[in-house]
Amino acid sequence: MKIPHGWKLKSVEDMFEVQLGKMLNQAAKNGGEQYPYLTNTNVQWGRFDLAELNTMTFSETEKKKFSLKNGDLIVCEGGEVGRCSVWREEKNPCYYQKALHRLRPLNGEEILPEFMLAYMQSIAGTKRLGDLTSRSSIAHLTREKFLELDVFVPPIKEQRKLILILGSADDGIEKLAALIVAKAERKRGLMQQLLTGQTRFKEFKGERWRKVGLSEILEQVTRKNSTGCVRVLTGSANHGLIDQREFYSRRVASDDVSGYYLVKRGEFAYNRSSAAGYPFGATKRLNDYDEGVLSTLYLVFRIKSGAPLDSNFLEHLFEGGFFDAQLSRLCREGARSHGLLNITADEFFSMHMHLPSVAEQQRIEAVLSACDREIELLEKQLEALKEQKRGLMQKLLTGVVRVKI
Repeated sequence: MKIPHGWKLKSVEDMFEVQLGKMLNQAAKNGGEQYPYLTNTNVQWGRFDLAELNTMTFSETEKKKFSLKNGDLIVCEGGEVGRCSVWREEKNPCYYQKALHRLRPLNGEEILPEFMLAYMQSIAGTKRLGDLTSRSSIAHLTREKFLELDVFVPPIKEQRKLILILGSADDGIEKLAALIVAKAERKRGLMQQLLTGQTRFKEFKGERWRKVGLSEILEQVTRKNSTGCVRVLTGSANHGLIDQREFYSRRVASDDVSGYYLVKRGEFAYNRSSAAGYPFGATKRLNDYDEGVLSTLYLVFRIKSGAPLDSNFLEHLFEGGFFDAQLSRLCREGARSHGLLNITADEFFSMHMHLPSVAEQQRIEAVLSACDREIELLEKQLEALKEQKRGLMQKLLTGVVRVKI
């Protein structure tokens, strides 16, 4: 690609002192005075998450070598390769471990760390960065390869203007993301109030909720995969049961799925395994396909014909974790094996719930679904803003579109 007029083509080695952090070892972890340090998870795009910081010892020599100074660009070597942020002395002192590169400008009048951050964002996930990434095991960006990365560098005044423009785009993205978080928090509050009967609609206040066992209103489904369906499902936090190929970009099940359960649209499945965020397993509904298959690890069930239970109301109950306390008790009473929960169908259906009339269920569901639609719309707007920023970076950081100084 042609170098834009007035710009220079520079390598990372030309512009930065690049230093990997300290290797974590048992002696450092259990040694003398402990100091906080950054790990890969602390570094996010354009910000640092310092809610949880690990500590280890650093000698006086190591303190000088692995210190963090205002204006250092901290770049992830592995994980999401290239993810980075500019250190602004959010915590002092603070150091960093080997999974991170520290880029310190050799000449502050040649390149700004914020410009390099924007450049890394513009090439993240592209062939440009991928060609430098080692994939012998876990993908990582070695120091030697990183030093070779070429960057189109505009004059410092143009860099400042570009940073301002992209910063304005980031402000819009951050505000919309914060609004989505607030809307989700509001929905969680409504769920707690409405799904427990703490807050009632005035037209239903005279009606009592009825305690029912799940065995009264739900029934197990053990339908075998006799149709030859090959759509293997997995649970998604936001989308119920989805095709594994959408979740993992590949199918992770075995080739032979003849012994799997066949699940129909609207049916539910409880995953009898614990995971981060779901220590007692998770229950999801099939919403997006007419049918799919699940391994026998799952407990598949549906609402009994004629039962006074709205399917959307039940989905909100599972989404809100309203059965977690009962599942926790069942887990404690049973046994776990390699993350699997020893909960039988009889035990699962022994749980209970408090059930309002179908009319009140549908009234509650309408309010919560309206929240979902609002959040979904905002999320689409957020993705559109991010896509606009990506297009803007592509044009501005390659000099296709120039800014006036």
